[in-house]
Amino acid sequence: MNKKIFGIAFILTGVLVFTGVGCVNKSPADAQKQTKVNPTTNANFLIANSTDVCNLATETEAPNAQAKELKSIFNEAGGEMKFIINIPQDSQTGDTFVYVLKNKPTTKKLESAFKKHGYKIVMSGDMMIVTKGLLNFSISLTDKGECQQVVIMTSEEPFKLGGAVTTGECKKMLEIARLADYYKNDMYTSWSNAIKLYNYWYMLAAKYGVAKEVIAKTCREKLGI
Repeated sequence: MNKKIFGIAFILTGVLVFTGVGCVNKSPADAQKQTKVNPTTNANFLIANSTDVCNLATETEAPNAQAKELKSIFNEAGGEMKFIINIPQDSQTGDTFVYVLKNKPTTKKLESAFKKHGYKIVMSGDMMIVTKGLLNFSISLTDKGECQQVVIMTSEEPFKLGGAVTTGECKKMLEIARLADYYKNDMYTSWSNAIKLYNYWYMLAAKYGVAKEVIAKTCREKLGI
C-alpha cells in the first residue's frame, strides 16, 4: 500500500476533510445524486463539521433503542442532545451514531447517568469507553464552539487497557482509511468513514495513553508502509 493513502487518512481525512476541503465544489444536491441516503442525512453529513454545525444540524429519528437510550443519558445528565446521523455497521465497525450536544454535562454527571442505566465506565473524559453486557461503546466529544459533536461507535469486542496498538487494529484502521479516501470513493462513503476513522483513531490513542500521531507512526511501522 503506498504512503499516499495513509497521508490522506491521517492528515487530510483527520483534519482537512472534516473542515470541508475537497468538498467545496460539491453542493448538497450533488451529494444526494451520489448516494441513496435521504436528503436530511446528506445535508447533515455536509455540515457536520461546518463552522455553524451547532445551529445548522437537523435532528433526525434515532434508528434504534440503543441510539435513543444514549441520547436520553446525555439529556438526563443535563445536556441538550439531538441525533443527526446514523452510519450502519459494516465489516470494520459496529453502528456509528453522531449527535450534536449543547450544555455539555460534567464528567461526574455523565458517569452517574450511565451507571444509572446499567453501564460500566472503563474510561472517561472527552473520549469515553462504556460497556453494557456484551456491547462496548467508544464515545468521542469534539468541541465545536457553541456545542459538542458526539460520535458513538458500538463494538462487540471487549475493551482492554494497557499494552500497545495491535497489528489487527492497525489493519482495521487502514481499511477504514481506504474507504475514507475522498479521491477513491463517493462522498457518502468517504465522509461516513472519515467520521469512523476519527473516532477509532482517537479511541486507540486514549486506550494506549499515547498521542494520535504515535498511533499513526506505530501502525506505519507494523504494516510496513
